Amino acid sequence: MSTHQFTIRDAALRYTRFGAGEKLLIAFHGYGDLGGQVFEQLEEGLGGRYTVCAPDLPWHGQTQWPEASFDLEDMRALVGHIVREEGQRRFELMGHSFGSRLLLCLLSEFIDQVDRLHLLAPDGLRRVIAYDWLPPRWMRRTLIRSLSSPNWLLTLQEGLFRLGLQPKASYNFVRYNLGVPERRERLFRFWMSLDSFRLAVQPTRALIKAKELPIDLYMGRYDRIILLKYGEAYIEGLPKARLQVLEKGHQVIGKELNALLFKNNKELT
Repeated sequence: MSTHQFTIRDAALRYTRFGAGEKLLIAFHGYGDLGGQVFEQLEEGLGGRYTVCAPDLPWHGQTQWPEASFDLEDMRALVGHIVREEGQRRFELMGHSFGSRLLLCLLSEFIDQVDRLHLLAPDGLRRVIAYDWLPPRWMRRTLIRSLSSPNWLLTLQEGLFRLGLQPKASYNFVRYNLGVPERRERLFRFWMSLDSFRLAVQPTRALIKAKELPIDLYMGRYDRIILLKYGEAYIEGLPKARLQVLEKGHQVIGKELNALLFKNNKELT
């Protein structure tokens, strides 16, 4: 395993590299993950077939991103840099949660170079109101200022949760991300970046179908964020898609997935 760094927009972007396989796999972690190093848990399952490059997204891991936001063009530059550094033209993409949305947003740009998609508990399988109905940027800035001291919101959501009016997943997300200043700042910056990651879900799915692009979905049976039924609906009619279910929630990365990837990749060799 090694760590590499390069510059985008005066920001120092890091990525973790591991594996000794001939094929290049670029892996995007989800929001709030530790960074690209989260995929090291899958080294046994991936490392024999792939060389894995897993970047730390802005405000995650070791990436130093001083800008107030990031966009799809930054991610295009990231993928282009890794592909050039690795001396590869063709590659595969993996994404966990938001990382899947990110790679699906990039897909049309690199469709003639991508051989397979690996989507782990993926965001981006259906339209989501948080992206489709983003408030104007000026309104988001106003809301962010009002949450510089978020105790009033934390108290409100505590009451809603006790009354059974707020799901546990969103309750935990708010408390975890607003309760600590560093996480709060990351959340606000990410929110200001979401305009670039609105996804045309059906056209993207149609592109996958037209190109007969192999796609593997790995989803948790007990996931309350990305429901299993979304994956079942998404792959219907796709000629080279398969859905594999793990006895997990949203955090599917771990020993069970590692073993499943090892088995699947052994079958491909």
